[in-house]
Amino acid sequence: MKKVIVALALILGLSFGTFAQDYGIKRGYKGFIDFGYTVNVGMTGLAKDISGYDSNKINWVTSHGYQFNPYLFVGAGVSFDCYTAKTWVTVPIFANVRVSPLIGNITPFIDVKVGYNSIGYMKGVYFAPSIGCRFGLTRKVGLNVGIGYALQQNTANHYQWDPYDKFPDEVKNHGLSFIFGFDF
Repeated sequence: MKKVIVALALILGLSFGTFAQDYGIKRGYKGFIDFGYTVNVGMTGLAKDISGYDSNKINWVTSHGYQFNPYLFVGAGVSFDCYTAKTWVTVPIFANVRVSPLIGNITPFIDVKVGYNSIGYMKGVYFAPSIGCRFGLTRKVGLNVGIGYALQQNTANHYQWDPYDKFPDEVKNHGLSFIFGFDF
């Protein structure tokens, strides 16, 4: 009787292994398309008082590069950020590194984007680290959900009347980002 139970358990275990799908991260080209919303949590600089710049933004981000192994992705990308309180758009260009410490269909990740706001109202440093989880949907497509921090530094002059008789040379806009996207 024990032999029959062991044999059935072994057959049952092997059959589950046969039907299991491996939707983990594969080596080679990889692309990401992310959608996000960033809630402004702080601003530094004199322009906060005189420009009304303090606002949230909607993000559309795409990044493309190479997945070296299941743990490391390196690429570059562009973000289109549209501020909700103003009609301002910024287009940061960045380098992207993503580390996935585990292998499997459900994988946590740490993602860092570092670049420069080159087009739009803000021109300056762009820094956007995030953490999240990737859910494998098929062999090549995954769903990514995360939360992150966004910093955009503006070094442009503000052409407004300044009650303090000087123009700010640096504004840092800090935000909490909620991210939803796909990789392929």
